[in-house]
Amino acid sequence: ILTVFGLLGGMAIFTSMALILNEIFDLVVVNTGGTDLSQPEDQQFSRHVIDEFFFTCVYAVILYMMAVSSFKMITLVPNNILRWMGQNISSFSDGAPDPTQGLIQYGALGGARIGGQLAGGVTRLGEAGGRFFDGVGQVTGLSGRQGGNPQ
Repeated sequence: ILTVFGLLGGMAIFTSMALILNEIFDLVVVNTGGTDLSQPEDQQFSRHVIDEFFFTCVYAVILYMMAVSSFKMITLVPNNILRWMGQNISSFSDGAPDPTQGLIQYGALGGARIGGQLAGGVTRLGEAGGRFFDGVGQVTGLSGRQGGNPQ
């Protein structure tokens, strides 16, 4: 019975937090971009698709963290009420670590890996572009090289 009360309390708290987040997240996005809402809509800065994607990811992470913290009430309410009544009962998840603690670390590791791959790709693309333009210059005779030797 106490678990059901914890579930209902967690649902109520999560719903209220999600509604408030929905109300204020547009303001956060607008303030981050520095858009002046007093200007006509056609003169306002429009978000690029990549910005929208990353703001969606930020929104999802915030919502996930709110859900995890809200639904902890499923185990916290019974544990604390039973401890208050003098019973020392531990639940299955008492020793479990918080799943949101490593979220930033995992994001940073993933970003570093993707960033390294992107940097390597850009370097290879630059080398290929340089070879292409060098070849075009040799074909057209506009290259700074004659016979393969630099001048």
